[in-house]
Amino acid sequence: MKPLALIILCLCFSAVTQAQTAISGSDQPGKSNLVKLNITAPILKNYALQYERIINKRFSVALSGRIMPASTIPLKRFIRDEVIRDDNELVTDILNQVQFSNFAITPELRIYLGPKGYGRGFYVAPYYRFAKYKMHEATLSYEADQTYEVRVSGDLTGHTGGILLGSQWHLSKNISLDLWIAGPGIGAPRGRS
Repeated sequence: MKPLALIILCLCFSAVTQAQTAISGSDQPGKSNLVKLNITAPILKNYALQYERIINKRFSVALSGRIMPASTIPLKRFIRDEVIRDDNELVTDILNQVQFSNFAITPELRIYLGPKGYGRGFYVAPYYRFAKYKMHEATLSYEADQTYEVRVSGDLTGHTGGILLGSQWHLSKNISLDLWIAGPGIGAPRGRS
């Protein structure tokens, strides 16, 4: 499988586990609380967890958290070989030395549009995301007429709002699949170096 296809597949699918009780007073069996772990996120050096509370057949609320501990760029070999395609020493130093970290918190309201509902089927989810990205300080060297050293670092904070389109299936009593189809958003980043 081509690396780009693998990346797209990982970004689209997240397998989840769910827990707790059936929705009381509903005519449809289901779970009232879902705890989801994105098992594909570690490929991109991320760890993501989501809690979803089913309110009724059509509505639920969810809160997601994501963290990436300080590490080098995910998929750096692919980036160097397939995207940059350059043996530049400075580019190699940047890919090998510069470390990044980030975290994000995302509340959302899910509206299930399909006939099943109760956390199953196609949904539309307005969301807000607060995210903070950090490039940890690194010293890079390059040569022109002489050797130069450049120290790089920076922070970026973002507030984003958007609409997530997705679909969720309960595969068994304790395993579900939540497919995030698209999640366009608009936001206002603010950074410093």
